Amino acid sequence: MWHLKNTGGIPTVILGPGSLAQAHTVDESIAIAELEQAVRIYRRIVLEWLSGGT
Repeated sequence: MWHLKNTGGIPTVILGPGSLAQAHTVDESIAIAELEQAVRIYRRIVLEWLSGGT
């Protein structure tokens, strides 16, 4: 993702629970509340996409 944004100049959206500083590290973890919020967001995105909404 870093290369797309910083090297390629490509606008990006980062979406997901947890801290970017901790993402994909040995001690990565997230709070249950963050996971639940992410599920609600992903569900809404999928339902909008399947319904043809924008």
